[in-house]
Amino acid sequence: MAGKKCKDHLGQEFPTGAAMCKYWGIDRRTYDTRVRNGWTQKDALEGSKRRTPQECTDHLGQKFNSLNEMCRYWKIDRVTYYKRIQKGWTQKDALETPAKDNKCTDHLGQEFPSISAMCKHWGIDRVTYDNKIRNGWTQKDALTFRHEGVKDHLENEFATLGKMCKYWGVHRGKYYTRIHRDGKEKKETLENPSPDLILDSNLTSMSLIEKGFYKVIYLGQVDIWTYDELISYYRTINNLKITS
Repeated sequence: MAGKKCKDHLGQEFPTGAAMCKYWGIDRRTYDTRVRNGWTQKDALEGSKRRTPQECTDHLGQKFNSLNEMCRYWKIDRVTYYKRIQKGWTQKDALETPAKDNKCTDHLGQEFPSISAMCKHWGIDRVTYDNKIRNGWTQKDALTFRHEGVKDHLENEFATLGKMCKYWGVHRGKYYTRIHRDGKEKKETLENPSPDLILDSNLTSMSLIEKGFYKVIYLGQVDIWTYDELISYYRTINNLKITS
């Protein structure tokens, strides 16, 4: 609940969930994952070690050594069970309602029993596929795009996408977003460097003032550099060359 005030298990109020997590010294994503997985707020904020499984009981009164064991007995995925409970389902419905058919179809119309099976067919990790889709990639690009042997807009060839992005001073994640979500051209994407990659102890500030020109602070002095001067400085300092 970003941007909303919240309280921890001790009743202390914080301006945001992120602020609360920072106070307790825990990564926000770790906290959110723990809460989604059924942890109490106290355990999610204070727990630093893996919890031991706790006994649980289903709607028929049957006891199990752990939630995993109960879900296996009812042939339901634990994540599905959690999501149903969080949506207000009764335990009976959450355990007894069969999971939906997970069949899916790729961009060629081929049908698979699950998304995982489709990803395996295309030789891509399921988590990587899910991240690409969340970032706005088309299904075709998410399944078929490969990093190896890529060329930039000047036809320079690089062994990997990561090496190409580093050469141009652009984060690979930003490259993905600009190309696959925002529909930017490769030239525009690569010639828009990421400041945190370019700046160093000598070049401490850079800001675009108009296309192709940057206001910089170099050795404590304000100056105007062209894009070519900026990228040349970055490559020289980092000894970056085109290597395939």
